[in-house]
Amino acid sequence: MSADNETLAIIMSIEKNLLFPEEVKNKLLEQGHNVVVVVPKNAKKVVMFPTSANTGIYARIDIQKGSQLTDAFFPELPKVLSKFQLKTLFTTGVCLHTELCYWEGIFEYREGLVVEDLRSALMNIKTVESVKMTILAPFV
Repeated sequence: MSADNETLAIIMSIEKNLLFPEEVKNKLLEQGHNVVVVVPKNAKKVVMFPTSANTGIYARIDIQKGSQLTDAFFPELPKVLSKFQLKTLFTTGVCLHTELCYWEGIFEYREGLVVEDLRSALMNIKTVESVKMTILAPFV
């Protein structure tokens, strides 16, 4: 999953897909059997999060032009995430200038979560212009 202006995120099996020394693999396996690999756009780093989840959710929220990631957005976001009981693996918020701000999050996906309900709740946060969500399937 990736577009030119988005973070790349995939879920990989620790045992099948990672070529790390056994010591590193064993340490990761203490936290789960998969890792979410996150490569932010134009980043000079890769971040990995061990997880027991087999799938995940990537969300990108674009903020209305002229608004920023401020009091209108941030107090409401944790309320929505809490309501849906999402386990957060990665978040970032970026304002390139006052005309372009967005927030990205990667979460563990769990059975029974209705993605459209989550999208609607996120859209109802003040200053949100659009919400893009993608289910992260395991990399094979």
